[in-house]
Amino acid sequence: MNLLILEPPYSRIFDELTAKLVPKKAYAHIFNLGYILYLKNCKFHFVQKEIQFIKPSSESLEKVRHIKSLANSNVKVPELNELDVMARYYEYLSAFIKEYEITHILCHNDLRWQHALAKVVAKESNIKIFFSEEGLFRPDTMTLDSAGVNANSSVPRQRDFYLSTVYQPDENFKPIEHTYGRRILRIGFFGIFLMLNKIGDITHLNIKSKNKVYKFRGYLKLFLKKLVNKSAPPKNVPIDSPYIFVPLQVSHDTQTVVHSPFRDTQEFIHSLEESYQSLQEELKKKYKLVFKKHPMEEHVQYKFSNDSIISTNETSFLVQSAAMVILVNSTVIVDALKARKNIITLGNSLFNIDGLVTATNPNSLSEQIVIRLHDPLVPNEELLNSFLNYLKYNYQINGNIFYYNEQTIKSLASKVL
Repeated sequence: MNLLILEPPYSRIFDELTAKLVPKKAYAHIFNLGYILYLKNCKFHFVQKEIQFIKPSSESLEKVRHIKSLANSNVKVPELNELDVMARYYEYLSAFIKEYEITHILCHNDLRWQHALAKVVAKESNIKIFFSEEGLFRPDTMTLDSAGVNANSSVPRQRDFYLSTVYQPDENFKPIEHTYGRRILRIGFFGIFLMLNKIGDITHLNIKSKNKVYKFRGYLKLFLKKLVNKSAPPKNVPIDSPYIFVPLQVSHDTQTVVHSPFRDTQEFIHSLEESYQSLQEELKKKYKLVFKKHPMEEHVQYKFSNDSIISTNETSFLVQSAAMVILVNSTVIVDALKARKNIITLGNSLFNIDGLVTATNPNSLSEQIVIRLHDPLVPNEELLNSFLNYLKYNYQINGNIFYYNEQTIKSLASKVL
């Protein structure tokens, strides 16, 4: 095995996985200087320096133009200079795989532009590629999948798959303890990552076409806000009538900008409110429309209609009391399924399985709301339990990208091998 790592998670988990795999050679493509902090078992290749003298062909430029990613989504189309960087990297990666006889690639998330591109190159080169992501049963699991993550995952969408083999719980599954010391260490490492990122910008070692802009002040505010919220007791104020619950995604989340018909969260809000307003008056009087902002976007000033309720209650509390849950795709679906809720999805989702959720589109949403309010979709118990058990105990890895143990690393290595 010759291993190549692209952008890893903000943790040492890929580094420890590399040590467990014991490859003949291990390399890392560095797009951001900060990631050297998390990778010590690899030989570094700084991509910005490696691709600067490559002149991509028109065929490469045309190919990368059609690869869906965070840089090529509902929100934006890559500019010419971005396409140029992508095409250069496409040619560099293809040549690198051949020269260094790469057999396996690891990366975190499948829709950062270099990872989406690597997926195409891996297929063309007939080598294995794996994508990690935070788990579907947070914070107790993580994902490692060769097909992709979230809507691109290898999770079967056919109900017969879960009914022909009824999956059972794994009695050996135990959530990994999240210690205060490891949390402080994680935050400290990320602070160093931000400083290295800044140095990478100054020294021009960071790739010019970035997936994310890192601002120390913004992360500091978010951290302090989490500390305040953690110390404050949760406030769960009952809503005085039945309601439709809509948990919001982060605006730049791949589930929205790539796997849904919406450009951003604001467009999603507008579409939901429009469908709700088209309902008969008696339904609107009976059922309120309740939104909750994503915890990372509580500061964002979205525009809501006067009829909408914006709740700060705990998400689990809002799910339990809801008559219906509507979303693009989110791990909130897991909580809603466990609570046997009436669920409507508005995007490409691994949960879009006949008998578990109602998958629709913005044009048919109001019609489906009416149908499901009068005739709720109650999941078949055998199907639901088998599906959730398959996800948690067969598809997912016990542990997560920040809190893991030796068994987590062994399970990851087993998937790769």
